[in-house]
Amino acid sequence: MKNSIVFLLFTLIALTSCEKDCSSPVVQDNEALLTKPKGWKFITARSILNGVPYYYERGSQPQDFDGWTFTFYPNHTGVLKTTTGIRDFTYNWLDPEKTKFSYTTQQPDVLNAIWENLNVSETKLSYTEYINSPSRISMSTMNLIPIE
Repeated sequence: MKNSIVFLLFTLIALTSCEKDCSSPVVQDNEALLTKPKGWKFITARSILNGVPYYYERGSQPQDFDGWTFTFYPNHTGVLKTTTGIRDFTYNWLDPEKTKFSYTTQQPDVLNAIWENLNVSETKLSYTEYINSPSRISMSTMNLIPIE
């Protein structure tokens, strides 16, 4: 009888822990979330651009991102709208979890950027950006929200 109770106790523990531990984790589809809204507008940015620190908060100066938006498409292309024009870009995921990608655009020279630590939800996009080109060396942390 004692062995039966111990067996039932271990069986109960195994079944309840497997129910929690053996279920498949929910995998967030960053690409679907990234391409879902009409676009993303900047809220805050902290940057070191060619050795000079910048901080941007929506509605502030001197680095004015108020008119800038990113729009991403599922075919790995997108549009960056700035205060000076529209730039098409292409992007490629660099990891299977889709938390890191690179994008390339012309402005007027080819610009390559890497986004890491991508955190995207229905209400916010944040990332760390690295750019190393002849005219620009920068590291930035950015926060954007969907365009409504």
